[in-house]
Amino acid sequence: MTVASTASQTRKLGSPQRPSVRKRSNRSRIYNNRRNRWRKRRDDSPPYGVGLCTQNFSVRLKHYTTFHFERQVRERQSAGLSYVVLAAHRRVEDMHLSAAAARINACPNAGGNSVYSEVLSCELLYRLFGAQLLKTEMEVTYFPQGGALTDYTCRLFGVQVGVSVTRAMKFRGDFDREDAEKLLMKKLTGVINATQNTMESWDKQILHVWTPSKHVARVVTATYHTLPTDVKANTVVLVTVAQGNILREVFQNR
Repeated sequence: MTVASTASQTRKLGSPQRPSVRKRSNRSRIYNNRRNRWRKRRDDSPPYGVGLCTQNFSVRLKHYTTFHFERQVRERQSAGLSYVVLAAHRRVEDMHLSAAAARINACPNAGGNSVYSEVLSCELLYRLFGAQLLKTEMEVTYFPQGGALTDYTCRLFGVQVGVSVTRAMKFRGDFDREDAEKLLMKKLTGVINATQNTMESWDKQILHVWTPSKHVARVVTATYHTLPTDVKANTVVLVTVAQGNILREVFQNR
């Protein structure tokens, strides 16, 4: 018997050989990297599902957003932020509005260029959460007068709340963290001032922030979490990304 055949028999009769480990191909590595990046983008860019679809617009939000938003509104001392996307199917002028939203659209306000954002705010809260309009901006009374105003009041989840509406936008350049901090500090401080001076009996306020893109919404969200607790107080912030035919009306019109 030759030496070669003896070595061959030794390998056969001895312990099994360790299986070779096949290296991942570059194609597999590229696929996994792309999949991980997609997962990260998906996790950072809520919402996912469709929560509401009407003839006027569709609303997309995460499955737990409604639960969190309701809890924040119901609990008197709770603050927090929720995030939804509203995709309009038609212009505001062509929408079939609820009686509450039509009332805000028809009533005079205290000035400014945000009537459509207030109308859509009321329509969204009514369609998505069942809010019932109580008073418009000029019907809310304050003492002393001359301070910050609330845009409207409503009953939401059995709680009377004031709603202040604002728009996160910048006419020149990109909307950054500094812009978001300035906006949120001003509006949240105004909410506290309006709550202290009002003659109404609301339990807390909602600051409804409209944004023209998901990027701006993420900037607003990230900035909100860096603000002092006393500025947040018990105000609930609702960030809404506007999409579709309403961008010009909400961010450039009256």
